[in-house]
Amino acid sequence: MLEEQFNKIITSYQITSPQKVAIALSGGIDSMALLKLMTNCNYQIIALTVNHNLRASSGREAAIVAELAQQLGVEHKILNWQEGKDLDANIEAIARQARYNLLTKYCLENDIKYLFTAHHIEDQAETVLMRLLRGSGVDGLSAMQEISFKNNINIVRPLLAIHKQELTNYLEQHNIDWVEDPTNQEDKFTRNKLRAILQGFPEQERILIIKRLSDTAFRMQRAKQALDNISAQIEKSCIIVQGNLHSNDRAYFIRIDEEIALRILAYLLCKISAQQYKPRFKKLYNCYLAIKNGQYGEHYLYGCNIKINSDIIYINSVENIKSHLE
Repeated sequence: MLEEQFNKIITSYQITSPQKVAIALSGGIDSMALLKLMTNCNYQIIALTVNHNLRASSGREAAIVAELAQQLGVEHKILNWQEGKDLDANIEAIARQARYNLLTKYCLENDIKYLFTAHHIEDQAETVLMRLLRGSGVDGLSAMQEISFKNNINIVRPLLAIHKQELTNYLEQHNIDWVEDPTNQEDKFTRNKLRAILQGFPEQERILIIKRLSDTAFRMQRAKQALDNISAQIEKSCIIVQGNLHSNDRAYFIRIDEEIALRILAYLLCKISAQQYKPRFKKLYNCYLAIKNGQYGEHYLYGCNIKINSDIIYINSVENIKSHLE
């Protein structure tokens, strides 16, 4: 039974209750099923719907979602995004980032530590395929984790092992309505194209493919964790921190396995520049090659100044350097 399976998943997270938590509610099958399932848990729930204002009907659709939440006795809030109206290129990725920014900002401002999202096993499989098409490595192919940390908020995805059809059946059994997002049918988005390809397989074959792609994500998560642990251990032994300045022994650094060295370099650049995401791999790798091949002098990447000499690599933030010069 889905409710029993879900309750076991939630219990495994050991999130203290009662506690106020947020649910990202689009009004689709996935998030409506999550909302209904969460009403059985001992949490104070608020449902958050992001209105991207990208279609004339989006405001009305958000209002309908609010009504659906209220029918389940759940507090609801609409968060509006206005900046996407004039965007053409890469709108899917930009809107996704804006959605998370709005959701996590609301959580931070209202002392909510956990944001639940309704990503399921098909979403995970599609994400792996999308990352494969982009040429992603271990980190990208690890796809979505059940619990991750974004903008100082815990993002919880309790449905990653559950199929969408199970969620649909659950809503139908409880006579709960949902809203169909018309953008899910638009073939201009890569995810929708991949979804259509998967749906073209016979049911049993499709289920097996989705399971294997999900398993790939899980294995890549374990590999990523192992690499991160090794990188953290080596980073402690080779990096010297003096205020905002980070330095390390160049000879030691270039002897480290390339993958570990790249992770340490990416970690330092993110830490020093206060950036959440790693630099583009090509730029990161070129920076590593400059260190390895002895391209002495000053280099700039990700808001950082990287000074390379024959013995030491110095990394400092450009802003910190400017402040000392003023």
